[in-house]
Amino acid sequence: MKISDVVKEQRDKSTPLSDREKFLTKENTSLKNQILRLQETSGFQQILTEKILKAVEALSPLEPRPYKVGKNAEAEMAAVLQLSDWHIGEQISARETGGFGLYNWAMAQERANYIVTKFLNWLESHRASFKIPKVYIFGQADWVSGDIHKELLVTNEFPLPEQAVRSGQLFAQVIARIAPHAPELHVVAIEPDNHGRLQPKPQFKQKAQNNMSFVTYAMAEALLKEHGNINWINNHRIRELVNVVGQKFLVEHGDVIKSWQGIPYMGMMRQAAKEASKHMRAILEQQRRELSRMHNEYGFDYVALAHFHVPNVIDNQILVNGSLSGTSEFDEGVGRYAKPSQVSFLVHPKYGFFDWVPWSTKR
Repeated sequence: MKISDVVKEQRDKSTPLSDREKFLTKENTSLKNQILRLQETSGFQQILTEKILKAVEALSPLEPRPYKVGKNAEAEMAAVLQLSDWHIGEQISARETGGFGLYNWAMAQERANYIVTKFLNWLESHRASFKIPKVYIFGQADWVSGDIHKELLVTNEFPLPEQAVRSGQLFAQVIARIAPHAPELHVVAIEPDNHGRLQPKPQFKQKAQNNMSFVTYAMAEALLKEHGNINWINNHRIRELVNVVGQKFLVEHGDVIKSWQGIPYMGMMRQAAKEASKHMRAILEQQRRELSRMHNEYGFDYVALAHFHVPNVIDNQILVNGSLSGTSEFDEGVGRYAKPSQVSFLVHPKYGFFDWVPWSTKR
């Protein structure tokens, strides 16, 4: 070591740190701890996923159904099925809902299988006329009832880990039934939601990691690992931008949307965006090519939401899914009727979505 280095080291030890240096040292330690927590969370998820993959016996793929192009086929289209808000583990009492709602694990399985049967019949009937080789499943979370409220914690049919495992099993069974009918099957796996969260209060940082949905998807992937035609889309974000035959869908759960006097905040934001876009088009007409390029890279055509339990199409752009659980005691309390349903529709590369259908259960 050089003498100058020894002198510098002694000087550094004797000289007190400045306020700036103290702050930066503390900030550096905080950032290092944050990185460590992220690494620990990611490592936990990886190890848990690996354990599930090893422990679970995969479902054997069903025999693929022959795919035939429709007689009137022109453009290649896609079918989309929105799946969300299964709330596995929740028990809903017919007595407490005035007969408008009833739900448990047995009914969840019955309803899911019934809806898949209706969807597949609908898909095959459309294939008689159209070219629909691609199927997209928008998995939009709230798979479990969760422990986010004390009333759920004490009334749930089974504990939270079991809810996640059972929802993963049912999700896998649904996909396994659809897979033989899809030369291409894309599954969008949205993790962040409200019922599956592991924190008592909603969060934005690490929202995907601190959620039981990752167990649901890990379970489903383990059961479906022998299926070779499934493409999983999961970037651990609040929302995914998904290209469906040229149409852009912004897919999310929807719990981050706040309401104002009962009106979803996104509705107001979208109206403001439309007004801004109208004025910008007049001002920036000469920059049309650049705007088109930016839209292709960052823009979206539709928003696919879950969370609100009542199927709806808002302003021909926002597609809201239903729920498998239906009217709960909370819905009854606030005067909302939510019939058990899940939504599907077709997507044309030029004309966008059409034939939007909320598949309701038998009861």
